[in-house]
Amino acid sequence: MEYSREFKKVTYMTATPIEDEFILTEIKDLPVVEIQWANVTTVNVQPIPANKPIIAVRNLIKNTIAGKMFGNLHFFVNSVEFIADAI
Repeated sequence: MEYSREFKKVTYMTATPIEDEFILTEIKDLPVVEIQWANVTTVNVQPIPANKPIIAVRNLIKNTIAGKMFGNLHFFVNSVEFIADAI
């Protein structure tokens, strides 16, 4: 972060809006720009409630590999351990 100020232009981008209180001190003074994408495709997100999420994820992956399901799988998790278990 300290060397980024040496460049003429730098972009920090996130798909998740960040509330002001959580923005890093090092970038609080930078302007915030909201990007509106053209030709956006609506995605139908289907949450799958599960008591044991890792088992549900593994089953989805196995079914996709076996050709029983088609499409893209996207898992939103915030755990390296969970991701490693899924792999």
